[in-house]
Parts: sequence; structure tokens; C-alpha cells
Amino acid sequence: MPVHLDSLKRAVSVWITHVLAPHKGIELTPRDTENLDEVKNMLATRIEQREIDIRKKGIEQGIEQVARNLLASGLSVVQVAQLTGLNQKQVNKLNSSQ
Repeated sequence: MPVHLDSLKRAVSVWITHVLAPHKGIELTPRDTENLDEVKNMLATRIEQREIDIRKKGIEQGIEQVARNLLASGLSVVQVAQLTGLNQKQVNKLNSSQ
């Protein structure tokens, strides 16, 4: 491999390890970034999983907020559990945190 390409690969590897990955919340070591094709696939998979986790957490938070609103409007714990899909223990916990 020509020297300039090897140097460029090292620079990209360092950038991925110290800039891109931390910005996306991914921990990598320099060894993790030696093969750039594998890095591309790994980062894509990790970013996709992180986005799924964020969406899931957002949905959970939305359901909890709806449950709090239903409780505040006077519905019973049983009714809120039936409407939101939460179990009664989860609804009671939300009810006690208001």
C-alpha cells in the first residue's frame, strides 16, 4: 500500500476512534478501527441499534405521560392500566410520583 494511503487510513482510524464514535455515544479502541470496512459496518449497526433504543425509550416515556394525564383526569389505576398496557404496579408507581 502506498505510504500516503497508509497515513490516510491511520488518520481516519484516529478520527473515528476519538471524534465520530464518542459523538455517537460509541466506545471504540484504536484496534477496533484497524479494518475500515468492518468499522463502517460496526458503526452502522451500533448507530441503528442506538436509534431503535432511543425511539423505544421515547415511546415508553410517552405512554407514561399519557398514564399520568389519565390519572390526573380521575381515571382509576385499573382503567389506566387497561388503556395504556402498563401493569397496575407501573401505574401505581407513576401515581405515587405525581
